[in-house]
Amino acid sequence: MRGRVAFGNPAPIRMGRGSGHRASQRRAWADFGCTGVRDDSPPHVSLVEVGVRSMKPIHPAMPERSSPRSTTALLWALAGLLLVAVVAVALHKAGPLLNPTLAEVAPLDPSCDLRAGPCDARFAGGGLVRFAIEPQSIPVVTPLRLAVETTGLDVRAVEIDFAGVDMNMGYNRAALEPVAPGVYRGQGTLPVCVRARMDWEARVLIHTGEGILAAPFRFMTVRD
Repeated sequence: MRGRVAFGNPAPIRMGRGSGHRASQRRAWADFGCTGVRDDSPPHVSLVEVGVRSMKPIHPAMPERSSPRSTTALLWALAGLLLVAVVAVALHKAGPLLNPTLAEVAPLDPSCDLRAGPCDARFAGGGLVRFAIEPQSIPVVTPLRLAVETTGLDVRAVEIDFAGVDMNMGYNRAALEPVAPGVYRGQGTLPVCVRARMDWEARVLIHTGEGILAAPFRFMTVRD
């Protein structure tokens, strides 16, 4: 009968292993007339696909968190720098106050004894300053009455600055008030010292239109 194809018995198929087995199986199915042969070989993968599969997602690096200890150290460092800056500015501003520029300093009279009575100091221009302290025993940590009289000077303000001769005793300055023409009064206190006997210098600062004039007077204190 036309249009009918006679098929004989298919050749026996040997079961093998590996690639030889798969090749024999494909030939057997081809002889049998089947086109939908199952291919057990591994699927073809392009190099691009391999590269894409092997790529790992890249995440942006997260900043490391600083520990509380490092943050505290940084804050202390900033506070220290701020303190240094404040001290530097304060010293710069206080410089003219602590160490004013003097137009003239009167010579020191070595025979002066404020524990015995008032002392005088003269300037080169002929001006005179008389200074007295009461009580004349000049006790420490006790209010002292300070008196200044000026002659031949254009005085605008008067201050008394106390300083240790050979020891820094800090800032000790008293402002006097005018009570009469050329007469100024005020109070001051000397700090206690570790020494039983302390040498001091009182500088009478006379503020004038030409600058600051200084009249030094030396004295001593004896601790009871």
